[in-house]
Amino acid sequence: WDKTFQWLATHDLANMPAGRYEVDGEHCYINVQDATTQDVSKRKIEAHRHGIDLQYVVKGTERFGITSAEYAEPITEYKPDVTFYKAKKIKYVDSTPDTFFMFFPKNFHQALVKAGKEPEDIRVIVAKIEYIP
Repeated sequence: WDKTFQWLATHDLANMPAGRYEVDGEHCYINVQDATTQDVSKRKIEAHRHGIDLQYVVKGTERFGITSAEYAEPITEYKPDVTFYKAKKIKYVDSTPDTFFMFFPKNFHQALVKAGKEPEDIRVIVAKIEYIP
């Protein structure tokens, strides 16, 4: 955690090139992504088994769908480290540059959903942190 937050605090997240950055080998790395949000129907719900996602929007607004195992049904087989789902019930929350989200293993989330009527170009930071139960 310390290495992750130190890395985030010491890099120009808005202007650095998109890509993968090592923080602590495979224990923690960061993906800087420029992406376009999409209609909810085009975004899959996902959950991980071994990694924690810390997600932070640097520019724009990203809507997250959040649900639980109670409402989720797998639509793909497990592939390291993700399974995709559909859900009967889902809650939506907007992520802006003043917040970040943490998704632990088995936290079901749907990323890159458009928050407004039109798709939006955003910059998002996804820290992938090894989960050690």
